[in-house]
Amino acid sequence: MESKFSLSYPDTLLRAAVFIDAEANTILRAAGITITFTQYRILRHIASGTTMPTVLAHLLAVSHPAMSRHLKNLEASKLIKSSIHTDSRREHHITLTLKGTKLCKDAEQTLAKGLKITLADISPSARTSVLTTLEKTIIACAHVAE
Repeated sequence: MESKFSLSYPDTLLRAAVFIDAEANTILRAAGITITFTQYRILRHIASGTTMPTVLAHLLAVSHPAMSRHLKNLEASKLIKSSIHTDSRREHHITLTLKGTKLCKDAEQTLAKGLKITLADISPSARTSVLTTLEKTIIACAHVAE
């Protein structure tokens, strides 16, 4: 059954992102994990091989100053190390410390469990509705990008 209300896809994506961010932060805090979901996403990208702050900022769609603040906080917590590239003194490269690697894995496992519980708690019809809206949003965004 189609809704009589129009669906604004960018607004829907934004609301979904805000909800996911808040839910993930709640799950992490409840498990005693001391990083935010955004910080987890940064650690995850670094773990997968992205080492340059400008690329990280682009991947997470945040400004360069905001990324610098996140990286400064992660470095102060001894979760990452920053080094200057030997050939180009202007390039900084980021790597995870052992503590950062462990915390990233712990956060990933905690988030996976939390998402499973969250999805199990909603009714089958609500789950279907969420997936249908997500599919429509992806299709609409793909058409806009063309």
